[in-house]
Amino acid sequence: MSSTSESKAAESPSGPTGAETPPPTAPHEDLNIVLKTVAFVGLLEAMLAAYISGRTAAISVGYGALLGFGNLLLLGRMVRSFLSREGVSMPWVVAALLKLAVLCLAMYLPVRAGVLALLPFVFGFGALPVGIVASQFLRVPSRNKAN
Repeated sequence: MSSTSESKAAESPSGPTGAETPPPTAPHEDLNIVLKTVAFVGLLEAMLAAYISGRTAAISVGYGALLGFGNLLLLGRMVRSFLSREGVSMPWVVAALLKLAVLCLAMYLPVRAGVLALLPFVFGFGALPVGIVASQFLRVPSRNKAN
């Protein structure tokens, strides 16, 4: 075999069998899978609450799931921008504390005002950990990892 054909075979994404290996998933693609799963679980919980307990419970569950989804989305963006050093370089601690304060107020005020029921709200916020765990079953393992 000539050296030019060897170099072409080495550059080709398909291996010696001709099957192409999928590119490894980027971290933002993994985050998108998790976000979609959390949103789906939250929507499913809200529909279940509407069927079982009625409108107030469904709104409370939906609001809790929305806060969980927003929390994960914001946390993902904060970590990505912190690690890539893009955008405004706000001190990490200040950004995290500000996010925590807004999240706590967004939880406390509607429940304290009586707009939302507490237990369905917590059930809705539970879409965050349930969605994260469920998304682990949707990931396709990379073939490029050496065992």
